[in-house]
Formats: sequence, C-alpha cells, structure tokens
Amino acid sequence: MALTVNISFLRNLLNINTENEDELIHKIKTYYTYQNQIPVVSIHKNEVNIQFAESNLPTKADEQKFNKAVSLCNQQNWEKAESILNQLIADKPNISEYHRLLAQIHFEKNDLNKAKDILIDALKWDNKNTYALILMGNVYYYGDKDINTALEFWNQALRSDANDHISLTNIGSSLCKEGNLKEGINFLEEALQIKPGYSNAFQSGALACSRLKEMDK
Repeated sequence: MALTVNISFLRNLLNINTENEDELIHKIKTYYTYQNQIPVVSIHKNEVNIQFAESNLPTKADEQKFNKAVSLCNQQNWEKAESILNQLIADKPNISEYHRLLAQIHFEKNDLNKAKDILIDALKWDNKNTYALILMGNVYYYGDKDINTALEFWNQALRSDANDHISLTNIGSSLCKEGNLKEGINFLEEALQIKPGYSNAFQSGALACSRLKEMDK
C-alpha cells in the first residue's frame, strides 16, 4: 500500500512545524505506523511518499458491516452505527471512509471537536476523500466560524472532484444562508456551469442575488 500526500497539506493537517527533513520524516513515519507496520517515508519536492509493506484492504465481511453502519446512520441510529465503525477502525485503521462516517455521526450529534479529530485520521489516509474534505470545511465553518479555513477544505474537495455539482450547491447554499452571499454565489455559479438548469443551484443563486441587490441599495 502506498500513499502520496502534498507536503504542505500534511504539515497543516498534522500540525508539523519542523523544517528539518530528517525530523519531518521521523514524525510522519511515527504518525503513520500502525499494527506494527512501519512505513518507508521519502520526500520528493512537494510530495511525501509513504510506502507500506502490506496492504490492509477491506474484506467482503467488512464491506457488509460498513453498509450496515451506513443504513443505521440513515435511520439516525447513531449508537449502533458508531459501535460497528469503532470495530472496523480497530481492525483496519487505514480505511479513510470508516473515519469519515464516524466523524459524520459526531457532526450530527453536534460534537464538532470530536468530528474534527476523527476527520484528521480520515484525511491522513486519503487526502482526496471529497466528503471528508467537505465535512472538515463544515466543521470549521459552523463550529469555529472560520470561513477562510473552511473555504480551503471546500476548494480542496472540489479540486479532487471538480464535477460535483451537488457539493458545490450545498456549499454555496450554506454560505448564502449564513450571509456570505458573494462567496456562496461563486460556488452556485460553478455548479450551474457543470449542470446548467440544476434547480437547487438556480433557486439558491436567485435568492442570494436578490438579497445581495437589497444590501447594495
């Protein structure tokens, strides 16, 4: 199993401040060691390569358990879903989606600090996990009221999947509802460029433009 991560993204995610390359490699190696697997870490320009001797992929039974957890979340049965996810993570802590769904549960329960901590693990294992990036943006936006950091994560998500018009619309609508109309309209316009006539984006954009005109009077 191999991971390639942008070095700046990893520094910010894990709060690593050292400029010494040997110390940086040591910190990354320590952070990514799991189940007695110590990775080989190398740095090439702006990227960190993390190589493991063995893969630890989900089995069919794992996939069934995860699908069960998703179903329980859809029923808002957070306790049982959380129990299943904790078991999956204990066995395979390297699967990003397990952490992402667990973070979603804590977000829904309004435990945003816990959600943030778990999302760090989700993004540690897959820095292009679109839903984890969006959720991290939501945590910073709604929990910390930090729109700039939220936008960094949301834009990173859209770089991972530039054609996700639904996420663009959801982000844009959230920004508009909180009064950040110009930023919200930018996301909604991008959604409409991808899928012209998409009703949710069109309606949210129309309302936002109307509010913006009222403010400019």
